[in-house]
Amino acid sequence: MGLNRMRDLIKPVAREKNSKPAAAERSTKAAQLPSGDLEMRRSPRLFMNLQINYQQKNSEGWKSGHTVNASKEGLSIFTTEQLKVRQNFQIRFPYPTPKDPLEMGGKVLWIKPILKEGFHAGIKIVEISGKNQIRFEELLADFGVRLY
Repeated sequence: MGLNRMRDLIKPVAREKNSKPAAAERSTKAAQLPSGDLEMRRSPRLFMNLQINYQQKNSEGWKSGHTVNASKEGLSIFTTEQLKVRQNFQIRFPYPTPKDPLEMGGKVLWIKPILKEGFHAGIKIVEISGKNQIRFEELLADFGVRLY
């Protein structure tokens, strides 16, 4: 489904006249997604298919994966390794260059198997330096495509 078609399918959450929105709705401007689910994120998700490297904190060896989408607060990634919920790990983007990668700490919030191909995981950014926060926001602006 094209992005323009997806935008056409999204409808604001309907409320009775003069009713107050729930706290989560006020802070996130919830929208109804094509699936019927409510979008409750505070930061917009951007489609972004970029390579990442990751490793568990205090372990050796980096593994490869790629982003599915991202926001200022978190990432959705694809891996071939099953991560554990609440697991902390380091993430590297080879941006702007592999010799000077963008790094951050993340925590797994959820994980779903994808057939025999691997795993889809939701990651919350829990640690990022000021310099890397700026670089990450530039990365989102340069490579991200707004989903909804």
